[in-house]
Amino acid sequence: MEIKVSFPHMGNSYIAFRGLVAALGCTPVIPDRPNSKTVKEGSKVSPEAICFPFKINMGDFLNAFEKGTQVLVMVTGVGPCRFGYYGELQEKILRSMGYDFEIYIINQNSIVDIIKRLREMLGHKGFYRKFWRALRTLVNKSKTAHMIERMARETRCYEVNKGETTKVMNQCLQLVDQAKTFREMKRARKKAIRMFREIQVDKTRNPIKVAILGEIYVVVESSINFSIEELLGDMGVFVFQPSGLYEWLKHLVRLDFTAKKAVTLAKPYLKYTTGAKDQYTIGYTIKCSQEGYDGVIHLYPFTCMPQTMARTILDTVSRDYNIPVLNISLDEHSGEAGFLTRVEAFIDLLERRRVQRMQKASLLEARAI
Repeated sequence: MEIKVSFPHMGNSYIAFRGLVAALGCTPVIPDRPNSKTVKEGSKVSPEAICFPFKINMGDFLNAFEKGTQVLVMVTGVGPCRFGYYGELQEKILRSMGYDFEIYIINQNSIVDIIKRLREMLGHKGFYRKFWRALRTLVNKSKTAHMIERMARETRCYEVNKGETTKVMNQCLQLVDQAKTFREMKRARKKAIRMFREIQVDKTRNPIKVAILGEIYVVVESSINFSIEELLGDMGVFVFQPSGLYEWLKHLVRLDFTAKKAVTLAKPYLKYTTGAKDQYTIGYTIKCSQEGYDGVIHLYPFTCMPQTMARTILDTVSRDYNIPVLNISLDEHSGEAGFLTRVEAFIDLLERRRVQRMQKASLLEARAI
């Protein structure tokens, strides 16, 4: 019997999740990339004051039901963050609407729970053979997609032909998505590296360097954040963005060493995490200041308690480490025009700030002579 499995859409993570579900012997059902219909339908059936990602997830599930899905998989967290009860609340709402389905709610911080839930879904016969193959597929595809996205962020600001990097990135991600075997994935990875090397770049540029930090969903889902990475890259800005599926997988097995350093840096300001990457946001802001970044753009969902708390702390961090921070909250009422205006104004501020620093340095050098 064919089992159709779906999950929320979050950035390009669907590429790895599609491979995972297929390797487990099920049929993946991929929700459409979030759009105005997703937002409208999801918001209509969600509590008004709930987090924005919850509403998008609901829209994704409704879209998945239209495509015939039978099983939903929802990863949730623990602790005071409302992400901890997304799955249970979503299940109650969908069942009250008359949908008949199975849902597997998985604790994102426990690999034991992940294995347990998958065994419940697939049964015990031949499970571990399928699981290890599926896990290898997930890691390979997420790692390669992560590499492609990172190369795009680091190349876009230097490209000579505007839009070429984004075009190459989409082609490379498609190659990874289409790869069925580990040999095909290896070829896709090599071809992606070669295609990025062929992009014509101007390395004489000295771009503004900006980090995009905040709650993981609004940071990685381009349809929600108005494609901010592409926007900044087209403006000639070098972008650093540490969130994503591959980073979460490393966190799951305690191999996220860079993120652990960021958490250590954050502890003088926030000793304990309350969820939603709050310590990561603070710690990476400090780390970026130490590494010479010009500024930070902090994205978070409206009403997100952990990131709202991080936002107030960032005011102090910004002063202590002399790094400008632009805080932007996003919800279903956010408009692209206002968003773009704020981002463009912030980049103008960073450019003027850099010029002033250079003039001051030149003046001090002249006085020393």
